[in-house]
Amino acid sequence: MGTFSILIIISRLASAFRRFPLAAVFFAVLTGCALYSGHNDLESRTLFLVLYYPATAAVLNIVLRLKSESGSGRRCGMAVYILDVVVNCIWLCIVLIYWAMFPLGVSSGVSAAVLAAALFLLIFLIPFSWKNPDDLGFWNHSLDTALSMIVALVSGGILAGGLSLLLLAFEMLFDLEIGWKLYRDVTVVSFALIAPLVFLQSCPEPAGERLSRTDRPGLNGLRLINFLFIPLVCAYLLTLYLYAGKIVVEAELPRGWVSVLVSISMGCMLLLVFFLYPVRYRKESFRFDQSVLKYLPAVFLPLLVLMTVGIARRLSDYGVTILRLYLLIFNIWCYVVCIGLIINRSKHIWWVPASFLAVLLIASVGPQNVSSVTKRKLVREVKEIVHYSSGGRQLPLEHADFNAVVCSVDSSAVRTLTSKLLYLMDTYTDREVSAVLGATVRRRDVMEVVNRLENEGPDRSYESYHLSVPYNTEIPVPDGYVSVSELDFSVSVPVSDTVEVDNQVRFSIPADVLKSLDGSNAPFWIDCEEGRLCILLMAFSGTDDYSLHIRGLLFRK
Repeated sequence: MGTFSILIIISRLASAFRRFPLAAVFFAVLTGCALYSGHNDLESRTLFLVLYYPATAAVLNIVLRLKSESGSGRRCGMAVYILDVVVNCIWLCIVLIYWAMFPLGVSSGVSAAVLAAALFLLIFLIPFSWKNPDDLGFWNHSLDTALSMIVALVSGGILAGGLSLLLLAFEMLFDLEIGWKLYRDVTVVSFALIAPLVFLQSCPEPAGERLSRTDRPGLNGLRLINFLFIPLVCAYLLTLYLYAGKIVVEAELPRGWVSVLVSISMGCMLLLVFFLYPVRYRKESFRFDQSVLKYLPAVFLPLLVLMTVGIARRLSDYGVTILRLYLLIFNIWCYVVCIGLIINRSKHIWWVPASFLAVLLIASVGPQNVSSVTKRKLVREVKEIVHYSSGGRQLPLEHADFNAVVCSVDSSAVRTLTSKLLYLMDTYTDREVSAVLGATVRRRDVMEVVNRLENEGPDRSYESYHLSVPYNTEIPVPDGYVSVSELDFSVSVPVSDTVEVDNQVRFSIPADVLKSLDGSNAPFWIDCEEGRLCILLMAFSGTDDYSLHIRGLLFRK
C-alpha cells in the first residue's frame, strides 16, 4: 500500500508537469531565486526582477493552459504554442519596463501589484464568458479551484511546520546548531514549490459534466448560510438602516467611517449571492434562498447612497487621496453591480468579478491611474496656494520660497498647504514630487511648521536653514593635520549678528554667513580653537532662540 501511494504521488506530480510544464518550471525557478536571495544580499532592483517575474509568469502560464483547455479556447497545438510564446514575451517586456523604472513609485508599484492580482483572478475567469447560457460552469470551476488552492496552502503549511519541528528536534536531541536561515529555506520550499505543485496536480479542468452540477452547496451548507451568514448580513443591513434613519432625523451628514461598513456589507452580499447561485437551478423549492438571491441587491441599493454621501463629506473636509478615490470608484461600481443584478435577477454572476477586474485595471494601470490623478490634483491645489501668496512664485518650492509662502498666507491656508505637502512627500518618491518641492525642502521643515501651528499658532519670525553633505562625499585631510574625530551635537544659541558656539568645540560665525549655507550640499570649513572643523550636517532653526545641530569632522594637528 505504501509503495502504491508513493507511485500515485509521483504519477500525479508527473501529470502536473505534463499539464502545466511552464508553470512548474517557473515555480521551480522562483524557489531557486528565493533561496539564493535569502543567502545573498541582492539590491532591491534585482530582487524585484528575480521574484516578481517567475511568480507572475507561473500564474500567467496557468491561465494560458486553462484557456486552451476550455471549450472556447480549443485550437490546434501549434497555435497554442505560438500564443504562449507571444504572451510570455509580452509579459517579460512589461516586467522589464517595471525593472527599468525601479525604484517603483506609488503609481508604478500599485500597477505592478494590480497586474499580478489580475493574473491570479484570471485563473477563475478566463475559461468562461458572458455568452454562456448560465454561470453554473463558472460557479463550479471557481469553487473547485478555490478549494484546491486552500488544500495546497494547508499542505504547504503542514509540511513547513512539520519539517521545522523536525529541525528543532535535531537541535534539542543532538545539540546541533541550525541557523534560522534553514528554517526560512524550508518555508520557502514548502510554499513556493510544494504547495504550487499540489495545486497544479489538483487544479480542475474548465470542462466536463461536473460544471453543470447544482447540488452544491448541500443541505448542510445551506443550513450554515441560512442560520449564520444570512443573519450576519441582515445585522449589517439593519445597523446601516438604523444609522440612516438617525442622520435623517437629526439632519446631519453621515460620518466618513460609514463607507467601511457599507463596503464590508457589499462584500458579504456578493459572497451570499455567489454561494446561493445554484439554488435557482435546483428542482427542489428553496423559496427563502431564492427570494434572498432575488431581492437582496435591491435592499442593499439605498445604502450605497449613504456611502456616496460619506465619501463626498470626506473629500470635502479633507481633500483628495488615493484611498478616497479608489473608494469612490468602488462605490460607483457597486451601483452598477446592484442595478445589474436587479435587472437580470441574479441569473448571471460571471460579469461581477470580471467587471471588478476591468475597473481595477483601468483605475490602476496606465497614465490616467488613480495615483497620477491624485498627484495632479494635489499639485494644482498647492500651485493655487503658492500663486495666491506671491502672485507669481513658481514651482518647485525651494526652502526660501516655502518659508515665504508660509509667512504670507493665513493659518488656514498654511494648514491646507502643509497637509498636502506631507501627503505628497509620504506617498510619492522624491522624483515624483520634484515638480512641487525642491531638494532643499525636507519633511522636517514642513513638520516644524505643522508643530508650530498646533502648539503656538503661526509665527512669522520663525526661520529654518539646513546644510547636508551627501554620505559618499570624499573629505580631504588638511595639510598639517594628523588626527580626526567625529562630532555630533546640538546647542541653543541666542539670536544676534554673530553666533557663538561653545560645546564640544568653540567658534563664532556671523549669522548671515550661517544662513547663506541654507540648501548647500558642500562641506563647510571653519577654524576653531581645537583645530579645523568640517561641517557635514547643519540644522539651524528657531524663533527667539535658535536650535543649532552640527555633525562633522574635527581635524587636529
